[in-house]
Amino acid sequence: MGSALAVGPIISGVLLTWFPWRALFALFFIIAVAVFVVSFITIKDVMPLQPNQLDWLSVVLAASFPALLYVLSSATNQGMTATLGIITVLGCMGAIWFVRRQLNQERPILQLRVFATRLFTQSVLMTGISYIALIVTTIIMPLYFQNVLHVSPLVSGLSLVPAAVGLSLLNPRAGKMLDRLGPRKVALTGMTLIVIGFTLMTLLVGHLPLWLAIICAMVTEAGNAFVMMPSVTAGANALPRDLIADGTAVTTTVRQLLGSLGVAVATMILQTVQQGTGSAVSGFRATFASFALVGVVGWLLATRLPRVQERE
Repeated sequence: MGSALAVGPIISGVLLTWFPWRALFALFFIIAVAVFVVSFITIKDVMPLQPNQLDWLSVVLAASFPALLYVLSSATNQGMTATLGIITVLGCMGAIWFVRRQLNQERPILQLRVFATRLFTQSVLMTGISYIALIVTTIIMPLYFQNVLHVSPLVSGLSLVPAAVGLSLLNPRAGKMLDRLGPRKVALTGMTLIVIGFTLMTLLVGHLPLWLAIICAMVTEAGNAFVMMPSVTAGANALPRDLIADGTAVTTTVRQLLGSLGVAVATMILQTVQQGTGSAVSGFRATFASFALVGVVGWLLATRLPRVQERE
């Protein structure tokens, strides 16, 4: 999944060189339809099925989270308006209602009680931080390539190829390291790479030629390979077997929410500082520095992981 995310900007850069932006949606619509059709043949049931009803009210209430992300993104561009204020209030009320409803249902959409396990909560946060680092890199670096280095969308997209290839090659190797070294050492290695990558970009942002910017992106994305999988594994191992499926659903959901939040915050910092100083370089420096600090938080969480894999 991380490799696919890293490849996204590459595909975008290539398509936008010859086609309008609508081509992106057309391409992925075709891919999504093809995957949907093929899934009826390729995906098999591997767990016992239990009859259940979809809680439509919870589905509606879950929309409060993307609504709050929309407010954060829109307020950055146009300031807080009365409409956004109303959405904020409704979003907060919906989010609180959603959480209370999940905790009080026998079969909730998301089993939030898994957060009662401390190690699982730490692992979910580390997974989210790793995902933030990856998605921010894949979105912010192309902007840096185009706005500061003034390269074309094609060159910008192709410049992320080395980082995507490195991430893809390191993912299976991280799994072997997990078996040999345990989750703490592997995750610490990944978080260290993330912090180093963002720190280098912070210090050198005004003096980064294209080749050095590519290396910095490679370092940051490589860190994701050593954090994502060990964190998910450690979190799953911390749960009783009957909650592993719920833990997987919660991890995936929180990862997406934190990733979206990371992009919104990165965009807000970049635009706010750039508008305030009139300097694109200052905006990118503030953005990279902010997420270097987020990486430090992840590093501290990694120090709390067990040295060896454990199963409840």
